[in-house]
Amino acid sequence: MHPDAIAFAGYIESLQLPSFGDGKVFLTNALSDSFSDTVVYGLQELLDATFEVVPGAARNALTAAQGVDSRRKKDAATAVIKQATVVASGIGAIPIPVAAAAILVPNQVAMMARISAIYGLPRSKVRALSIASSAILTGGATYAGRYVVTQLLRLVPGGIITGSVISSAVAASLTQAIGSAWVKVCEHSVTLSSADQESFFKSTEVTKTFHSYLRSEN
Repeated sequence: MHPDAIAFAGYIESLQLPSFGDGKVFLTNALSDSFSDTVVYGLQELLDATFEVVPGAARNALTAAQGVDSRRKKDAATAVIKQATVVASGIGAIPIPVAAAAILVPNQVAMMARISAIYGLPRSKVRALSIASSAILTGGATYAGRYVVTQLLRLVPGGIITGSVISSAVAASLTQAIGSAWVKVCEHSVTLSSADQESFFKSTEVTKTFHSYLRSEN
């Protein structure tokens, strides 16, 4: 760490400027430089301190905007999946097959859009994904087949109670699997360059990748 940087940080602290937290100055370096032999440092500490003082309403935006801590993104996405899974469980218990299916898919599409936003995908992509994901969800996943079977079971006299119980569990499992698979798609996409990411979401590769991850969740 360069002595001038340390001295400058000390000077700023001596001014006792109004600030959130304890007024600590964080020394950071965002890019390594082999010429000056400097490494990346201080970013995680700065991010953690920022989360301590940022208003609750802004935390989701900060989670999406930052690219330092992938764990925070994964935790936020997991929370979204849990919420959607609980909703799916209730939807699956609806004793009317067509009505349940009609509500389940929008719940899953909304989940995927929220996960996309957490990973900082541009709004234009999130809107496009919301439209396209309903088609993606028609992929032949094992869970989807099980869900169809339980829906048909409800049409059998005396099978509505059993079908509702099973369907509730399967709807939740399907939603969980879809959410987990979509997180992996997003994690993959953020490793791509801007141009490659654009190409990825415009091609059929996104569907193939999603189906591959979804099958691994079955």
